[in-house]
Order: sequence, then structure tokens, then C-alpha cells
Amino acid sequence: RNEFPVYGGVFHIDLVLPHATAIEVDGPTHYAVAPMGREPLGATVMKRRQLVGAGYQLVSVPYWLWPKESSVAAKLAALHPLLAPLLPAIQDGFDF
Repeated sequence: RNEFPVYGGVFHIDLVLPHATAIEVDGPTHYAVAPMGREPLGATVMKRRQLVGAGYQLVSVPYWLWPKESSVAAKLAALHPLLAPLLPAIQDGFDF
């Protein structure tokens, strides 16, 4: 599993894109079952707040939206609607 360390290795981000865009795919251990559905645990909420406070644009993908199949196409299809609002800024950081 490839992750990117931040805060001197205190946190790890699943994927970092240009313009400090961070993508986190949060598995079941990041959530508690609550009466109104799944709620992120305190440690997950704290990590999100600290990443945003450090200047990252954070995209959190809950495990129930992440495809079970491992194909790149399926993962890109899941990410596209979440990243669409950020695409112009992200694309500026890539050399096509």
C-alpha cells in the first residue's frame, strides 16, 4: 500500500495530487455505526481537520463508495464526481 507521509510522518495520505489536493479512502475502521448511519470516528475527524488546516483540499471517499474491484477504471469512475469541482485547479499542476 502506497501512502504519502505528512506532518513528519504523523499522518499518511492515500494520494496527493497537485495543488495540495489529498484523497483519503476511509475504510470501515474509520466509522462507527450510529442511529442515523455511519459516523466518522474522532481520530478521523481530527485528521481531516488538521489536513484542511495545513492547506490541503481534502477529498474523503468512504469505503461504501469505493469499488470492490481493483481496476483503475472503476476507481477513476468513483473518484470523478468527487474530484470534478477541483479538476481545473488540479489539471493546472500536470504537464500533459
